[in-house]
Amino acid sequence: MLRQNPLPPLPARQTPPRATRPRRPVSKPVVSRPSQPRPPVAVRSSAKPKYSQAALKEAQLVTRGLVVARQNRKIVLNGSTWNKTQDAIKLLRRGYSREAAAQRAGVPLWKLNVLVSLGQRTR
Repeated sequence: MLRQNPLPPLPARQTPPRATRPRRPVSKPVVSRPSQPRPPVAVRSSAKPKYSQAALKEAQLVTRGLVVARQNRKIVLNGSTWNKTQDAIKLLRRGYSREAAAQRAGVPLWKLNVLVSLGQRTR
């Protein structure tokens, strides 16, 4: 048994079209510059920065310790500690001390010390 709707259908209402503003073309302001010859620019090759061997060695020890900690499942790959330690390694390579690198990267100093000791054991 099918029920029929006792009410008649509502008349369809037509909505009036919305008024839209015409888009104006975007014009750039005209800037007039005095025509002066530019001075010649000397092209200089950028020399690679020279890092100290001690800074590179310490960064290498932290890197090795990070790899060992990852292999021992103590640090999660791409976790917050992993990423912060990567930042500390970059700072160590630039010549920051271990304490300054730990503070700027947001890694506790004891974690960097543990990673250095792990990196020294792998030799």
